[in-house]
Amino acid sequence: MKMKKLVLFFTVVLLLMPGCAKYTRKRITYRASQALFPVALTYRDNNGILVADTFQPVGEQDIWSKNVMMNEGDIVYLAGKYNNIENSVLLEVLIDGKIYKQNSSKGDTVNYVIVSGTIPYQNH
Repeated sequence: MKMKKLVLFFTVVLLLMPGCAKYTRKRITYRASQALFPVALTYRDNNGILVADTFQPVGEQDIWSKNVMMNEGDIVYLAGKYNNIENSVLLEVLIDGKIYKQNSSKGDTVNYVIVSGTIPYQNH
């Protein structure tokens, strides 16, 4: 009986202990470019909330970007939609300055351009 109580005690302790895994914070950069006309954007911030914004380029070289800090395992999400058939957009998600994923669209006023994924875990 003592052994069962001891096993139960350690099981409960292990379940209540915070995880031993260390999550490394990552700098996420959401970036939109190559547009000539406005693009409605939605991105996921560091609290997991979807935020709406608009990329209003003055010229084709303009770049819209937002930086947030997130943990490994968090979901990144950037979506864009435009209404002008002469428009295009390149969406990118960078992790610590390196391109993680990208997607582009030209002349498609029907579909959203979406870039999403999960921040990879690194060996610690």
